[in-house]
Amino acid sequence: MEYDGRLEALIAQSSRAALSKVRKGEERTCSVCGGLFYVKPSHGVKRKFCSIACKAKAQSDSPRERKRKRAARHVRGWSVKAKAEDCCRNCDSRDRLHLHHIIPRGRWKAGRADLRNGVALCEKCHMGWHRREIEIPASIFTAEEVAFVSSADIGQDVAYWIERNYPTVS
Repeated sequence: MEYDGRLEALIAQSSRAALSKVRKGEERTCSVCGGLFYVKPSHGVKRKFCSIACKAKAQSDSPRERKRKRAARHVRGWSVKAKAEDCCRNCDSRDRLHLHHIIPRGRWKAGRADLRNGVALCEKCHMGWHRREIEIPASIFTAEEVAFVSSADIGQDVAYWIERNYPTVS
């Protein structure tokens, strides 16, 4: 094979700038250690770490820490204290109150941060509802909450969804 001499001259210089002219990929900075690494075009655009060790360091948060970070990202100001309620609407308990989404945040992104889509429940009632062990009647919702939730666009009839998940008391 014949070379035009250009490639040999670039290799002889062995500087990053010279090699980057020959390489087809790109040079990136590791988001953990700050070191430089080269990414071939075939290795994808999502690579952020120079090594498996740096990737492991970045993902080393405990499950509790990841949950805390996710909750902080989820909604700021979403709490029983912000809702100004002091007892469970289902059983009147004052122990370990949670703010429950009437329509789950995964089903209705627009209502995930609005307090009108929330109702205070004790931990027992909240976890019991999610495990389908406890029925929460629709009568615990205020008129303002029902009006707000009725405006939800969840891809199906809201009244049917609420009736199915929160039965009326007979």
